[in-house]
Amino acid sequence: MSETYLSIDQFVQRVGVSRGSWYLMAARGEAPRTIKIGRRVLIPAASVAEWEATKLEPAH
Repeated sequence: MSETYLSIDQFVQRVGVSRGSWYLMAARGEAPRTIKIGRRVLIPAASVAEWEATKLEPAH
């Protein structure tokens, strides 16, 4: 079973933040876990789901 990954651009588009905000979150340790494959920095989909569960408020 292969895992699905998001690029930083896909993540910021999904969450609705700027790329600059992503780098600030990453510097503060508030971004989802990333991995590096070759020269690409990718975010495992499972890590995004965990991050969304803890960071995003549910809609009312």
